[in-house]
Amino acid sequence: MKRLKVLKGLFIIGCICALFSCSHKSNIDYISKDLRISFPDNLEYNLVDTHGGFHGDGELLVTVNFDEKSRKNLLEDIKNNKSWNKLPLALDLELLMYGGERNGLTYSYKLAEDVGIPTIENGYWLFIDRFNDINIIHDSKNIFDRGSFNFTLALFDTDNNVLYYYEFDT
Repeated sequence: MKRLKVLKGLFIIGCICALFSCSHKSNIDYISKDLRISFPDNLEYNLVDTHGGFHGDGELLVTVNFDEKSRKNLLEDIKNNKSWNKLPLALDLELLMYGGERNGLTYSYKLAEDVGIPTIENGYWLFIDRFNDINIIHDSKNIFDRGSFNFTLALFDTDNNVLYYYEFDT
């Protein structure tokens, strides 16, 4: 009986350690690598992750606010990286994120509204298609011809110095 209590205690301690082992630095490193840009070490961000369950479906939204100096460095990285595009979004991404009409069809996804990403007038975007684990950068063609979505979209709002990193998996 005493042995069972000790094992339960060790299990609980292990779970708590695993929970807190994901640090600020590892989250920012993950996003930096994925977006192919560098971030300063002292960034503050907000992270909301609904992934879970058997298939890992869900959404991840990371919102990062930049001060003026960090903004300038980020803009330089973005402008020197051919994977990033100046807004507006490609039409398929615009329809997916904000809804709209095309060829008499109404697209009512509005993913941005659902997670709290505002309409961004000025800035840059990067799209990574992770459908079937292929990781194609900025190719959203035929995205509506699929039974599921797995993608990453980053939006940098240059008017407000905010980066939105959004993963969507269905």
